[in-house]
Amino acid sequence: MFTYHEIPPAKELREYVKCYFIFRLEHQFIFSDIKYPNGQIELVFNLGESYWQSEIDNKKQTDPKVELLGQMTRPILIKSPGKTLMLGIRFYSHTAGYFFDHALEEFSNRITDLRDVMGKSMEELYEQLLNEPDMNNRIETVERFLLKRLYETAKNDKLILLKQITHDLQDHPEKSIKYLANKYNISPRNMQRLFLKHMGITPKLYSRINRFQQCLQYIGENEEFLTGIAYKSGYADQAHFIKDFRAFSGTTPSIYSFPTLYTSPALSSK
Repeated sequence: MFTYHEIPPAKELREYVKCYFIFRLEHQFIFSDIKYPNGQIELVFNLGESYWQSEIDNKKQTDPKVELLGQMTRPILIKSPGKTLMLGIRFYSHTAGYFFDHALEEFSNRITDLRDVMGKSMEELYEQLLNEPDMNNRIETVERFLLKRLYETAKNDKLILLKQITHDLQDHPEKSIKYLANKYNISPRNMQRLFLKHMGITPKLYSRINRFQQCLQYIGENEEFLTGIAYKSGYADQAHFIKDFRAFSGTTPSIYSFPTLYTSPALSSK
């Protein structure tokens, strides 16, 4: 029915691009999925015949052919009505700012037509991808574009600082925002501004989404009971765990553990 696979980037981009992904739906088949917040930003090119549709907060839309999927804090229902081919770029949480000039908070909880934002350069890139039938050549075309953008920003001190703080939040989720701000000699307010501009969400929200993703991983592995997952993920109590889980997934942990709606593991959380 469909195929999904991920491709690692070239060596020069491995610090900045988590992966490229290809989603192909060969037949006229209605595919639906739920995509959950994951702390990452994606750029996706629709190279197929069909338009994708999405629903955020009960608002439906037809997605653009070149979409920037900003930081999401709520689940998205996505649907394809037929044959399609998608080529996506998944950035690390702290690296999308290397490639886009705008403050990334402008794109949060939105699917934006990147041609409207970047203009001629993105229009030309999309046309090149459409006219190139070979997927390997398409990825090489994308990488040339990304490297050109990267060379303009690679020594941005603020983005280097963002990387350091982000890694600390991942490795030490128990540390407070105030503690990390003091560690890096930055005020909590300026730290929040840094995250909003170059990542699209606040450090506190990023930490919560990381913890939610950890819960999804534990549930997917059937590692233990939900109560154990809550405490292992750093929640002080079950109520806090359920509240966060519902906010990011739209459902409760117990219902999520026994889903009635088919979802693709490849697209849902990563």
